[in-house]
Amino acid sequence: MAVAVTVLACIGASLVLIVGAPFVLAHGRWRFRFPRLALASWYTAFLGGIAAAALGLVNSMAAVAFSRDAPTGPMGGWFASTVLVVVGWGGLVAVGGLVALVTTRFEPLAATDRALHQQMALVAACHPSTRVRGVDVTVVPFDRAFAMSIPAPSNRVLVTTALERALTAVELAAVVEHERTHLRQHHGVIAQLAQLNRACTPGLAGARYLERTTRMLVELIADDAAARRLGAVHTANALVKMAHLAEDESLTLRARRLVDASNRHAPSRRRSPLAVRVQG
Repeated sequence: MAVAVTVLACIGASLVLIVGAPFVLAHGRWRFRFPRLALASWYTAFLGGIAAAALGLVNSMAAVAFSRDAPTGPMGGWFASTVLVVVGWGGLVAVGGLVALVTTRFEPLAATDRALHQQMALVAACHPSTRVRGVDVTVVPFDRAFAMSIPAPSNRVLVTTALERALTAVELAAVVEHERTHLRQHHGVIAQLAQLNRACTPGLAGARYLERTTRMLVELIADDAAARRLGAVHTANALVKMAHLAEDESLTLRARRLVDASNRHAPSRRRSPLAVRVQG
């Protein structure tokens, strides 16, 4: 009976962490002020839920295999046996189906990602690169202003000539530091995990929240890293200029976030609107 209760507790904890936690973590302005803490909380809950489900499955299979949960009465024995058998064998079937689903869904995602980065790496290989803090930075001729990070094995940052012309040297350095942070902290892997989770559970609201929030938080984390190294002024100005070029209002919102954070920590006489005046 004790093992059956433990198994049910593990399954309940798994449901709370995977299904319930996203509804709590998806709300509140604290996520924007502390993106690293928010991202860590999301994935702690997500991976903790998986671990709880795995622990429940292992316990149930071990109990069934070794008959450790001896009946303590007609009802207790029936309840324990039913829980252990259903969870044990049902869990094995679910794991098998999940492995097949992950394999099926992951390969197209990985193939698309590999093709994109191979193409970008080929483009970058045709142009000279500059080494910046352990990362190769390549400027390629293109009339659209953007920058992107290409993870290992290339491990480089790609910047277009249109973006280089639009930004000052220090603003461009802030953009490079932003992309370098994505590489150094393996944000691409984290984003792929969230994307795979959503592809495997498209009907689960928590999976949608996880993917959307992951995309947002990794960008905020990279913004903060660039602001710490190059300054909030230059990072925010770079974001506003890129927002104007790309007509992407989300970049302006990210710039205003850096402005607000900088003003919170600055004496009142030194506060400034920073990127707001660039937009005008």
